[in-house]
Amino acid sequence: MKYGCGRVSTDDQSPALQLAALKEGRMQNHFQRRRFIGRDDEAPCCLKKLEHGDTLIVWKLDRLGRSLRDLITMLDDLRAPGVKFGRKPKLSRQQIDHAKRLLARKRPPSRDEIAALFKVNRSTLYRALET
Repeated sequence: MKYGCGRVSTDDQSPALQLAALKEGRMQNHFQRRRFIGRDDEAPCCLKKLEHGDTLIVWKLDRLGRSLRDLITMLDDLRAPGVKFGRKPKLSRQQIDHAKRLLARKRPPSRDEIAALFKVNRSTLYRALET
């Protein structure tokens, strides 16, 4: 199962941008935290639900942990039970569908041109088109 995790640090920040990006990745569950308390033993609630074969997707790495040390420890703890870690897709489902429609034209643009249109590199476009 895919889980998405977002976090805002203060009450005046909005998680809307993070949650919208995570929803594009078609997560089955989304978790968010309004605030990061700062205690080392306080981990996002989704980490307790992850099981072998699950994937945790975050919008940005800094939304998962406050420091590099905490992040490394957290990722090591996740890998032990067989949890995978990922990031939000660079291309949305709508962009992938649009790229496929462009390629289906009688005289399609090159894949380089399509990648430039979406501001991604060719390998990102190739991987997205495989799905």
